[in-house]
This record gives sequence, C-alpha cells and structure tokens, in this order.
Amino acid sequence: MFRYLLLKYEKENLIKFLKEFDLRYEEDIEYALVYEENDEIKACACISGNIVKCIAIDKSLQGNNFSATLLSQIADKLRELNINEYFIFTKPCNAKIFSNLGLYLLCKTPDIALFENTKLNYEKYKFDLEKHYKKANKIGAIVMNLNPMSKGHLYLIKEALKQCDILHIFILSEDLSMFSTDARIQIAKNELKEYKNIIIHESKNYIISKATFPTYFLKDSADINEVYSRLDITLFATKIAPILGINIRFFGSEPNDKITNDYNEKAKEILKEFEIGFCEVPRLEINNEVVSASRIRKIILNDKDYLNNEELQLLCTNSTYEYLKNNLITKN
Repeated sequence: MFRYLLLKYEKENLIKFLKEFDLRYEEDIEYALVYEENDEIKACACISGNIVKCIAIDKSLQGNNFSATLLSQIADKLRELNINEYFIFTKPCNAKIFSNLGLYLLCKTPDIALFENTKLNYEKYKFDLEKHYKKANKIGAIVMNLNPMSKGHLYLIKEALKQCDILHIFILSEDLSMFSTDARIQIAKNELKEYKNIIIHESKNYIISKATFPTYFLKDSADINEVYSRLDITLFATKIAPILGINIRFFGSEPNDKITNDYNEKAKEILKEFEIGFCEVPRLEINNEVVSASRIRKIILNDKDYLNNEELQLLCTNSTYEYLKNNLITKN
C-alpha cells in the first residue's frame, strides 16, 4: 500500500529504511511517499520543493517495473502541488532505469545521477545562452550570489577581466537570499553597464541551485558537500561551459566559510579534468578585514539607520547603496 508518512511522527522508520541503501535522510524533505507490506517499508521516494530524492526500492520489488509505479505516484503528488518541472536524484547504478522511463539525464558523477523530468527546460536555457556566444581566446566565467554586491565582488570581477577577453557572470537564480533575484541582477547590471565585454546571465536551476547543490542552502550538511560540489561543477563543465566556449573560471578565495572553500578546492580538481582553467583571486580587504556581503547584511539587520552607517557605505558598491536608498529590504 502506498501512503505518505507523517514525518513528524514516523521519520525514524524512514531513516532506518534509507540506511539500508546507504542513503541519508535530509532535513529539507517535505513529503515522503512509502510503499508498505505488513507495516514494513519496502520502497520510498521523497519530495523537497521541485526535487525528488531518497529513492529506494527493496530487492523483492525490483525488476517488476516498480520504479515506474513509484515515480508515477510521485508525479501525481507533484502535479497536486502544481509542480510540473522537477529534478530527480538517484544513484548512478539506477541511471539506465530512469533513462528508460523517459527522464532526461542532466549529469552523472561516481556518486550521483541528476535527472530532469523534461529535456525542454535545459534546451531552452541552452538556446538562450547560445545567443551570447562570442568567439575569443580567453573566455571567463564567475558564478556569484551578490547578496548584495559588495566592493569585494567588484574587485573580483575587475581582476578576472584583466585575464580574459569576455567575462560571463552567472547570478544565482534561487530566490532564497535577503536581496531578491531581481534586485541582485538589477544592481549588477547597473554597476557593470560600462563594461561591454561582461555578459550577465541567470544561473537558473543548473548552477548552485537546490537541484545541483542543495547543501549551499543547508549550511549544516557539510558531510555531503563533496558529492554535491562534484555534481555542480561537472554539470557546469559539461552543460554550460561548452555552450559559451568558457575556458577559465574565476573564484574568490574563501577564508571564513568552509563549505565555499571546499567547493573551490573541488572545482580546482574537477575543472582540470575538463581542461577548463581555475583561477582563485585573493579576497579584497579593507582596514585589514575581508570584504564580505554577510557583513553588509548584518549591518542592515542590526542598524536601523544603516543608510548612514559608515562601514556599510565603505563595503557596498555604488549601485548597491543606491538600491538600498530606494528600496526597503524585508527579507532576512
């Protein structure tokens, strides 16, 4: 019998079942569909936003097209939630099964396979990126959240520009930050409008999103960062960089955040496999302190008169400060 668990009361049963398949329960799971026989879990699939993960099927049910039945039940729930475009995480050993079910394999690493329920979304993103292809010897890329854009971000961009002919900046699309996606893009476009060799893109679901790198948004899940870092960087190297001819990616050094620092180390290793250059730029310091967007956010949260805060003015780019003067920040 299929049913959805009451996670508040029945989570431990699911954790125990997942352990049998070397899978870890993740705290952002919102719905857990299980199939039970004699009150014992025999199969499960879980939903977090537009992500389907923690899929496990007991050996007794394998080989009977049970995967299709399980995914059909999950698809019904997603439709009920008005989610028509979604991603599926599974183990690489299951990739052939899911491909045969008509799902689109976005990326596969030794640890994980990422599918999308339709190829159309990636094809549309690819089509949009292709419009911005420009031939050049050195084509660089930076992936940034810009929450908000600081003088440190601007310094990194200017240093990268010294080393390439064209620079593509991917701004994270996930709207989970204090500054909305629209605000972060607007600020960047205003700040960088004089640079004709900078092209700004949204990252959509294909770079550091909840689909490719969920632990970026769940900072306490450091133990599986390496798996997701490899997935995210491999996806960039195989599905994004070739479209625009990107042959070098720039990173800011990260002395304070372990997750970001580990991501940079993994990127250095993986990009080399795909013959894409790696360049880490030391962070800008002002008054012997690393310039940090998180420091700007703390000032906004803790100083009601933050527009007159001298430190905030020192850390923000002109466009960020102008945005703050004209807009009320309500998220934290």
